[in-house]
Amino acid sequence: MWGVGPKTAESLESRGIRLIRDIRATPASALERAVGPALAQRLGELAEGRDPRSIETNRVEKSVGHEETFEIDVSDREALRSELLRLADRVAARLRRAGWEAGTVAIKIRFSDFTTVSRSQTLPEPTSVGQRIGEVARTLFEAIDRRDPIRLVGVRAERLTDAGGALGLWDDDAEWRRVEDALDSAQAKFGSGMVTRARHLGARAGRGAAPHPRAHGLD
Repeated sequence: MWGVGPKTAESLESRGIRLIRDIRATPASALERAVGPALAQRLGELAEGRDPRSIETNRVEKSVGHEETFEIDVSDREALRSELLRLADRVAARLRRAGWEAGTVAIKIRFSDFTTVSRSQTLPEPTSVGQRIGEVARTLFEAIDRRDPIRLVGVRAERLTDAGGALGLWDDDAEWRRVEDALDSAQAKFGSGMVTRARHLGARAGRGAAPHPRAHGLD
């Protein structure tokens, strides 16, 4: 249900509220104790079929992605995981600049024989947090059984929506959001690529290039 994140779902389930009919059968006072007055009212209205959101009939599906093709095939799994996080950060930064959040994260892996594998996962809640997108991308990557050298990796955000459209009672990414807001501000001041996560400052996978001499780390 719209507005129910993982923490909210856990709070509801601990009180035996699992289905929409459970919400309808729960007294308003009990629902307020579980999730707070504002969210309790919203959930009650949704459970009764009253939804204040407008229906969009002409919305264009959008996606944002970044890929990296390596100069040499890469087998180092840790280097590949770091590259996925770097790409996720770039995707997330574009989402934030555009005022979007991603409902689905997808990855593309191209092996040394040019076989290409794609995987995707729909998120419990839309996000524009690079750490969250990166975690999902790396989980998808680890689920691919093949261990051959890799020539290209890509991360893509799909099913984009306007930011802030589905807020839960708790923000599990609040700390990361503050870190990435600071990164956005610093990059706007010093320039793109001049400020990055400390973990990105080493040589990039398959590139062998040192970081920019003026790059700053923030993690």
